[in-house]
Amino acid sequence: MNKAMGKVSLIALLCAALLAPLGVRAAGVEVQSLDGRRAGLGEFLAKDKWTLVMVWTTYCGACLKQYPLISEFHNKHKDKDAAVLGVSLDGFGESEKVKTYQGAHQQNFPSVLADPDDFIAKYQRTTGEKFTGTPTYLLYDAKGSLRAYIDGLVSTADIEGYIKRPN
Repeated sequence: MNKAMGKVSLIALLCAALLAPLGVRAAGVEVQSLDGRRAGLGEFLAKDKWTLVMVWTTYCGACLKQYPLISEFHNKHKDKDAAVLGVSLDGFGESEKVKTYQGAHQQNFPSVLADPDDFIAKYQRTTGEKFTGTPTYLLYDAKGSLRAYIDGLVSTADIEGYIKRPN
């Protein structure tokens, strides 16, 4: 998260980060479920609701601080209007490591694995921004279109405010 976050709300940052051509789809990013199924990221987005994608790694200290908040957001919204999907950049071969890590850190939202180089390249092509690390968040609307992205720490109140704001 950029250092100005304490002074500027996430809503303002998310609004500033809206993509020029809205409607970019997630299908081009190949991910793998923890049981080994590979598909485009779009296949793992929640159907008919917003999806907050949290990009993380097992070695990210800032991510560790976010798990309780993001898990709470997921629990509160998953049966209504939004869900969370984690994308671990630990790599395709690390499913057992990621499963163990999730259990140890009470991360209750589902996650998939991605090749870090491929994910970062596609992130940069899609957003036009440099990938600065984890956590990074991508926000997809109920139709699976990327609406916003931001790196660093977020608050659930700001995410909720963004989702509920009029288009």
